[in-house]
Amino acid sequence: MAKDVRELILDDMLAALTAIQTPAFNTDVANVFRTVKTWNEARQSNRPSVSMAPGIETFEWMPARRARITFRVDLLCHVPESTVLDDQINDVNLLLLDVTEALEIDPTRGGNAVMTTVVDRETDELDGFGGISMRVGIDVVYHASFGV
Repeated sequence: MAKDVRELILDDMLAALTAIQTPAFNTDVANVFRTVKTWNEARQSNRPSVSMAPGIETFEWMPARRARITFRVDLLCHVPESTVLDDQINDVNLLLLDVTEALEIDPTRGGNAVMTTVVDRETDELDGFGGISMRVGIDVVYHASFGV
């Protein structure tokens, strides 16, 4: 059975994020997970890591049973813990840049989407509790036909 467009988009995002390696990028991502990993689940040896959290899809219906679908995917990213806070802040900001750039290389997700947009980004670099993580919100827009 063929994969649906949603799965193909996630596969392409996984491949794009896995490609984050030097010298093309600032960071060597150790692991990319298809499911969400917490700070503790993404152990020190697995960081920097990126995990994907596919979310809600919103539909804008068009004529002829076609829909413009906005698919939300959140990325949860963790960097290695360090005794020097400035090093962790630098690492998380470089990973933030790399994730954004990697997803912009092919915003059509292998020809399956109309566009991919980073819509929000946040870090917890000022929480003062050690390890630093970030969340990146992505909207992927694609078209689909139903009942045709």
